[in-house]
Amino acid sequence: MTVCKSIVGLALVSALTSMPMVASAEAKSTAVAAMAEALFKEGKRLLGERQVPEACRKFESSYRIDPAPGTLLNLAMCHEQEGKLATAWGEFNESLQIAKKTNRADRAKIAREHISAIEPLLSRFVVLVPDGASKIGITVEMDAVPLEAGAWGTAIPIDAGEHKAVVRAPKHKSWEKVITVEHGKVATVVVPQLEKIPDPVPVDTGHKQKKIIGISALSGSVVLLGLGTYFGARAISYGSQVSAECPTKVCNANTWNKIEDGRDAALASNILIGFGVAAAGAGTFFLATSQKSVKEPTSTAYFQVAISPEWKYFGIGGAF
Repeated sequence: MTVCKSIVGLALVSALTSMPMVASAEAKSTAVAAMAEALFKEGKRLLGERQVPEACRKFESSYRIDPAPGTLLNLAMCHEQEGKLATAWGEFNESLQIAKKTNRADRAKIAREHISAIEPLLSRFVVLVPDGASKIGITVEMDAVPLEAGAWGTAIPIDAGEHKAVVRAPKHKSWEKVITVEHGKVATVVVPQLEKIPDPVPVDTGHKQKKIIGISALSGSVVLLGLGTYFGARAISYGSQVSAECPTKVCNANTWNKIEDGRDAALASNILIGFGVAAAGAGTFFLATSQKSVKEPTSTAYFQVAISPEWKYFGIGGAF
């Protein structure tokens, strides 16, 4: 018994809580219907006053809010008077199908009569695409509405006036053309071969510059190591001469000059070999990473060595 009461209570609560939602939906539906009806009546009034474009806009708004079959039929007749025969023709055909389904013989009769009267007066357009269009993925739009490939080469009803055709394809430049369609005439849109967009030219994003730097650094290292070896040999030579000339550690002025020259040569050798090893390491690094660079250098690379005529000092420099 308790279970039954609970079920009844839940059902009652559910019914009570759903009532506002139902009422809200009904209120909204009523408001929408009222708005659509007001716009429909306003359209009828404007049409009676021969304000055709204004009347069509009211019918269009009414049909968007509430797509009633009667509104569609009136909208089609309004568009017919406005001169939008292709639009009206499509709407009359839709009205005819709805009338058949709803057994409205009166509306079906009206739709058939207008369709028969409009068809001979229809303007049309034909799109002719070049051979191989489907292979490059061409798409065709007329007034921003896609045209199926099956419709290419077929005369399609369209309202008289200006229309814009746009043709696109991947990796090709788009093509567009504005055409003027006359009443009762067929306009032909001949699509040319679309111009292919060239593949982007590969851009060296630093690979070449790094390679130049690496080769320059390695070349410089060879020079530095060679000079370092030369000065090392001179230092050894001076050392041997000093040892021979000063066996008792007592040297004359000439021998002291050789001692100073030997020290300078030894210092130059140590520095040059040190920089030579560093340059060799840098060159190896730049060559190894020349295929992985993602940053494009903004300056020209160079590497140079300078030595004074007296062999007393040297310089090493570059820009990377």
